[in-house]
Amino acid sequence: IRTYTNNGSIKNILFLNWNDLTLTWDNWARYVYNYNISGNPQWGRIQDWDYLDNIWMDISYYHYTNLGQIDTSFYKTYNRQSNIFINGTQNIYTYNASNQFLEAIGQVLDTATSNWVNQSKTIYSYNGNNQLIQLISQTWDYGLSDWINSTRYDYTYDGNGYATGFMVYSWYTAGSTWNNLQRATYTNDPSGNPTQRLYENWDPGTSSWVNHDLATYQYNANYKVTQYLDQNWNIVLQTFVNYVKETYSYYTNGNQKEYYSYLWNPFTLAYTNTYYDLNDSLGHTLEYYSKSIDWGTFQYTYGYKYIYSYNSFQQPSEILEQLLNLVSLNWYDNSRRLDTYDANQNCTVELDQQYDTVSTAWINLFKQDHFYSFTTGIREIQNLSDYCFFSNPLQAGNSIFCPNLITGKTYRINLINVQGQTVYTTILHTGESFSVPQDISAAMYLMQIMDNEKVVVSGKVIVRH
Repeated sequence: IRTYTNNGSIKNILFLNWNDLTLTWDNWARYVYNYNISGNPQWGRIQDWDYLDNIWMDISYYHYTNLGQIDTSFYKTYNRQSNIFINGTQNIYTYNASNQFLEAIGQVLDTATSNWVNQSKTIYSYNGNNQLIQLISQTWDYGLSDWINSTRYDYTYDGNGYATGFMVYSWYTAGSTWNNLQRATYTNDPSGNPTQRLYENWDPGTSSWVNHDLATYQYNANYKVTQYLDQNWNIVLQTFVNYVKETYSYYTNGNQKEYYSYLWNPFTLAYTNTYYDLNDSLGHTLEYYSKSIDWGTFQYTYGYKYIYSYNSFQQPSEILEQLLNLVSLNWYDNSRRLDTYDANQNCTVELDQQYDTVSTAWINLFKQDHFYSFTTGIREIQNLSDYCFFSNPLQAGNSIFCPNLITGKTYRINLINVQGQTVYTTILHTGESFSVPQDISAAMYLMQIMDNEKVVVSGKVIVRH
């Protein structure tokens, strides 16, 4: 059962279970949302029904600042059979005047006392340009009832504000000093793009820095990465040896066309392809595959590929799954999904089939028919706010939390600009949040939540700086 505010934002979602004994609907769970005067989310709760005490119990809670940042959040696991909370975590955040993190405290639930107990803390410092210059991690000492230093990161920049590297230190409690642990040195081109990143580890025995990893980047004329090369330091040979290589190609509109990922095979002294992704000029996935490798022999152990076909409205009409033949290393058909649409672009049939290698024919497995009513001439559209919490406009770098997605699923999030270009994409698991990149342009975007290349819901997100 859903209820809404006067401006159409979701207010409550109530889940009920049918009781066969009382022949009534019993409370089970609910989502509760609250908004400020501007209509932006102020807090949200996920609650379970305590059927013994007949009360609602908070399982998850998120509270937002006036600028849309989460300042308090927690999640607790409730055991319905024993009617107790068995664990929980809470995060508390504070921000500076520029809406940047100042402090983040992590706590765990003491199930015996139902109190939150300190566990970890992170402290952030910035320079006059609002760039992060230091990050200190601390842990809670229960015996001393105080925070103890753990790790420190110091970040450096050049006169143009481009990152030039960082230093990592570990806390030496006995001497109350910070000891060298790791460092990175960046080399940038005139536009600030990194061309080389050298990572070194501190050797306390020789009191010197030792090479560990070297990353190099190549770019096209539009400053997009065309190749990434990762090399590891070989102590015996005293040189860098190949490890991972990635290559990228692009359409003239800037959208990514192809992506390859390779692992260096020390037996053949050549790169072995492990992943591939192909998109069309609009950003739709056409094909991708992944191959697993035995790290001892560098032979393929498993592989799968998906090939996508679309109709004239850019809706997926076929998703073909193929598997890797480990002997011939060729792909063979395994299963497919066929989608049919009506004249209004509504999916009417989803058909799953399995390929029978004996009869060399496709065998039907599952079909789902969808029916639509157009008596009012209006289709019911779900709002993005039914699924996700965020302020609109949204400060670049801030988080979007989507608690109302189906548990256990993995979704893809796309941000699409007014030109139809996908400017940002990420993978989102149920219960997680994601942050809009700080360097994204201030503009209006279409946010899509995709489930297996199907749009679950989409809506407008306005990004500001």
